[in-house]
Amino acid sequence: MMTNRSQSSGYLSRLFVAVLLFQFGCSSPAGNSTPATGNSDSLPSEIIAINAEIANSPSDPELIYRRSKLWADKKQFDKALEDIDKATQLDSTNPLYHFRGGEYLFALNFSQRSAAAFEQAVKYNPNYTDAWQKLGELYLLVKEYEKSEKCWKALLRIDKNNSHAAFFRGIMYKEMGDTTKAVQAFQFATELDPKYIEPQMQLGSIFSAKNNPLCVRYFQNVIDVNPKLAEAYMARGDFYRRAGKYGEAIKDFDQTLTLQPTNYLANYNAGVIFVMQKKWKAAAKQFTEVIDKNQGYTYAYFSRANCYQYLGEIGNAREDLKKCLELDPKFPEAEKMLKGLAK
Repeated sequence: MMTNRSQSSGYLSRLFVAVLLFQFGCSSPAGNSTPATGNSDSLPSEIIAINAEIANSPSDPELIYRRSKLWADKKQFDKALEDIDKATQLDSTNPLYHFRGGEYLFALNFSQRSAAAFEQAVKYNPNYTDAWQKLGELYLLVKEYEKSEKCWKALLRIDKNNSHAAFFRGIMYKEMGDTTKAVQAFQFATELDPKYIEPQMQLGSIFSAKNNPLCVRYFQNVIDVNPKLAEAYMARGDFYRRAGKYGEAIKDFDQTLTLQPTNYLANYNAGVIFVMQKKWKAAAKQFTEVIDKNQGYTYAYFSRANCYQYLGEIGNAREDLKKCLELDPKFPEAEKMLKGLAK
């Protein structure tokens, strides 16, 4: 019945978007690319201006690169890519052109080619930190951990105080199942930047999963930096709930709901605490809140039915159990309780 879902930090949201792009990144976008010059009647003034410069110096890669940037700013990445390819043909050793090409390719879902472009960027500039970072994230997303590790090592060789490299290295170790190295990497990232909340959230999550009260310190550090981050209160409240510190947990769930009113899991976990305390009315109220926010959450119906049973509201209990089984016919606890109420 109880839920223990970790709330992701901003980093994870970015990764999920990138994962989707990478997984579907081997196919071409639909339709044909419009030439980078376009129809002069419909071109923005800045494009018209740089077109005139390019007409006078058609072999100047920097001008074509600048036009690619203008197209990219307008989210017209097909035209931006066409231009950056031209610039790269004119100056194939320029790492910046390869890097921008990697960005445009990624935006167009050509993720394998994107990785190859970033590889070219670091080939021509081994100290190109942005390219190493992009490349490391790409390899991490497809679980090519050896290649990803190469990128984080390169970044930390270039800049030993690169907290982002340390953080993503920690994510890599965590995905590999090496919690010890993950913790070391996250702690290192935190030492480099005490206000970097993502590694602190990861540390809190790891220690919470081990039922280690050290997680409270990390969640508090996050809250000190960002008092409006609902995920930190939610995660700390969940630890307190499992540790039996119900008062502290309820406070954190209340704060989560203040910051994030639609978070039905905060209501549900608060309801579970009230059940543990046999506060049936308070628990039923929380489960009703869950249902109002997510009518498909089966556990809320089952849990509220349990409360109604103890409150003597058998008719309401039956209705909730029927709804629970309607949503999930293979819910044995609900089926067993409903049969018991029928006697």
